[in-house]
Amino acid sequence: MKATDPALTSLLDQIAAANADADRIFTAKAADPGTDLYRNAKPTPAELAVFDRLTTAAGTGRLTLCPHLRFTPAPCWWAPWAPGRIRCGPCMDAAGARLTGREKHRCDHCRRWAPPLNITARRLPPTLAGQPGAGLFAFGPIIISAGYCQTCRPVPQSTGKPVQ
Repeated sequence: MKATDPALTSLLDQIAAANADADRIFTAKAADPGTDLYRNAKPTPAELAVFDRLTTAAGTGRLTLCPHLRFTPAPCWWAPWAPGRIRCGPCMDAAGARLTGREKHRCDHCRRWAPPLNITARRLPPTLAGQPGAGLFAFGPIIISAGYCQTCRPVPQSTGKPVQ
């Protein structure tokens, strides 16, 4: 595709719209008590290890899409406690609602049961890729929602916010 190709322009417009949707989701999530959002902060070692699980699953073919997602730009979700699937918003809400008992309070990094968890959300940018014979496609952005124990992502008692 050439830079002036209408299909490329359309795809880039869709990516911009998906990013705007993800920004709206982040702004809405910021109102949830107990959730901390990180747009520019450096990820902690625990977060990097969780991100690595996502990239490993994707690179080894162990990652599926919920049936509502296609390879078009749209905000989607990945959760370390259910790592085999990237979900649309409603499917992520349904998966979260099914969490009960000990799993609801298990650290997504070390897997210890440690209530209360520090809930965080991070966002990976959309991906634009090409495939021979299929042309360009885009996917994401991906919002990662995870919970960490005090050891993996400590929260100082004075502020209630995770240490950066």
